[in-house]
Amino acid sequence: MLLALVLEFKAGPFRHVTERMRQQAVDVSRRIRLVRASMIAVRMDGHDRPPPSGMRAAVPLPHDDYPTIVFTVDDPVLTWRGLEALAPALAELIGYTDLVDAFRTTIMDLSRTGSTDLVTSPTDEELARALGESETRIREIERSLRGSAAVLRDELRPVIYCLAGPDAADRFSERTAGADSEQALIAALADYRLPREPEALLTLWRDLGSRDAVRTELGISFGDFNRALQAMGESPIHYEEEHRQAFAGFVAEVRERIVGALRLAYWDAFLGQQPLNGYVELRERVSEIAPDPAWLDEWERPDRTLMETRVNGWLRHAGAAPLSAYHDQLPSFDAVRRANRETVAALVRQLLRVVPVWCRKHNLATPEAWTTAEGAQQRIGDMLFAAGALDFEALTDGDIIAWLARIGAWPVGMVPTADPDALGLSEEDLHREQSDAERERARREEERRSIQLGGRRYSAEQSNYIELAKAARAGITGGFLRSPKAQTRLGSPSPPRRHDPSTSGLGRSIRRLETDLQKSAIGLVGEVLALEWLKRNYATASDDSWKSTYRDIVLGGQLGDDSLGYDFEVALKTTTYLFEVKATSGERLEIELGESEVLAARKYSQSDRYRIIFIPNALVPNLRSLHVLPNPFGRLGREFYRIVGSGLRYTFLLTE
Repeated sequence: MLLALVLEFKAGPFRHVTERMRQQAVDVSRRIRLVRASMIAVRMDGHDRPPPSGMRAAVPLPHDDYPTIVFTVDDPVLTWRGLEALAPALAELIGYTDLVDAFRTTIMDLSRTGSTDLVTSPTDEELARALGESETRIREIERSLRGSAAVLRDELRPVIYCLAGPDAADRFSERTAGADSEQALIAALADYRLPREPEALLTLWRDLGSRDAVRTELGISFGDFNRALQAMGESPIHYEEEHRQAFAGFVAEVRERIVGALRLAYWDAFLGQQPLNGYVELRERVSEIAPDPAWLDEWERPDRTLMETRVNGWLRHAGAAPLSAYHDQLPSFDAVRRANRETVAALVRQLLRVVPVWCRKHNLATPEAWTTAEGAQQRIGDMLFAAGALDFEALTDGDIIAWLARIGAWPVGMVPTADPDALGLSEEDLHREQSDAERERARREEERRSIQLGGRRYSAEQSNYIELAKAARAGITGGFLRSPKAQTRLGSPSPPRRHDPSTSGLGRSIRRLETDLQKSAIGLVGEVLALEWLKRNYATASDDSWKSTYRDIVLGGQLGDDSLGYDFEVALKTTTYLFEVKATSGERLEIELGESEVLAARKYSQSDRYRIIFIPNALVPNLRSLHVLPNPFGRLGREFYRIVGSGLRYTFLLTE
């Protein structure tokens, strides 16, 4: 259909596109087979040579019955980028090589409107925008194509195959090979006992407009229909994105049980402080559990039984019990890991006073983990996280020190304690070693910015983020967590104010009071608050939903990625919401989007998946609030934001 529409609207003013030309393009495109290859080479005189530059990604193989494209696109499923690479081959097979650029341009435009990189059926609105035509005109061409005898014949063949058998489908094809009218099709259909009268079948196709909709209406199973298509040499109907989404939502829902089963399998190893390398590898691979590709032929969407069986198979291969065997025998995974991270941070602060001093007093090399105080809490927490030590149960100071010894981060011969007296260290020892360092630290602290959270001042340094996150969580109120999930209705923004020299200087000075260090700390607080709100309001939300690099600092690991353009990803059964968090220390109704955030917002502008969590007064527990704002580039939001200044700052008006 897309090729025919491009032919109709992009063929140029000097080519009259007839109904027959459109039908021939549709007829050829429906029969095209796609064959993936690891490489493409041309053999000449017994030697393999690289193909011409225009055929290195895809080679068209014309055939009267089965035109084929052999391609080497890397993506495991067809993406818009992959379809663009196939454009020259597609154009050659349908006989219009001069439309390659038009195909490519249209494909690129459609790729920007979708909410996924996978090729999906575009809406009439998206086609109209990409082709520069009205939706009415798009629908006119689509109706004419759906109603042609050639298209109806091809669409009815798999239906007859399923309802009357393969021999009947072959006879129908032979009898209607040259049919150019609906009457010829109706006469041929009258030979078979079908659940609908011939005229009703044709009307059904014209009304529904897709093979799968007709299949569903006639009660043909998805698997039987796909087997019919494959037997006739056609591509089966696949719903890759729906499978991926449904499975991602299921894995998010049962994540606690998956990780719980893994933790139980390695429980004895943890108690014995044995290496947990196998557990850590499996823990990181939970997000890689994928739906079975074989489901695509049999099911429109996988049901719960299929998905649970798939996950149980993965657990069995990992040496763990099935999901049904885990009944919260261990503390919550997220809660215990977070609590242990905080305990480690507090202990490291104490140990930084004594470990380097004890090593110097005993003429021993200080373990690398303790050589610098800057970033030590995160560094040592990451080491324990990488060892798997933080995931099982609440650790005592003694447990942590034992694990530090196990991973080579504790001085040999040092008593496992942070108590200076037990280590034989006097106040004089501590003062002598630390006086210069303490003075330098005090000097740096005077230069640093800090933030006041809940009435108490905290360092805004990244090394203090774990304590800052803990304080942010401690100040969360029930009212905040009950903030509505629905997107906040926005009012039309007020027009920009005229420049007033008497106040502009004050405005600039207020903005400068917030340094980059403070903004980053406020951003962290906002994301910590948003995570707890998401967990309260979405059953599938967990620590794994956190995608920004702040998560690496607070939770450990290296899974954060700020290039995504959003901070949280929450998978549901039928969709995945993407949340970007914007927190402020005051009440100013203004957000700033970075480059990656603008790209993401534009990418998902055709759906409501991309949302902004706005938290004003984030540092004051009894004043802060949470609002879910629509995508500034989306249908619900584009009219309600106003660009401020020359940057990517947007102002808006809350109406509730």
